[in-house]
Amino acid sequence: MIIWKGYGLLAALYAIVGFVIGVLFSNAIGTEHTWPVVLSLSLAAAANYFTAKKLESKSKILIDPESGQQVILKRGDSLFFIPMMYWTYIIAGLAVLLLVNPG
Repeated sequence: MIIWKGYGLLAALYAIVGFVIGVLFSNAIGTEHTWPVVLSLSLAAAANYFTAKKLESKSKILIDPESGQQVILKRGDSLFFIPMMYWTYIIAGLAVLLLVNPG
């Protein structure tokens, strides 16, 4: 069961699409190396980072009329209760893991 909030599902889609494109490219050029998969997962991590940054920039600052205090409303995009921004590091970590231990 996949649990996501907001656009958090995009993190999984970026990772899956990046992995599939890397494997297909690796098979197309006939190499046994993992660099195409590492490259495509790195690009997926970058896409996730910029998407998460864009979504975080849409926060709103409201002022409570009674107390005069500021309240910041932020988006809560997450996948498996992990914020979308942190999925960037998880996807990049998988790419590094494939680079260090290819097989």
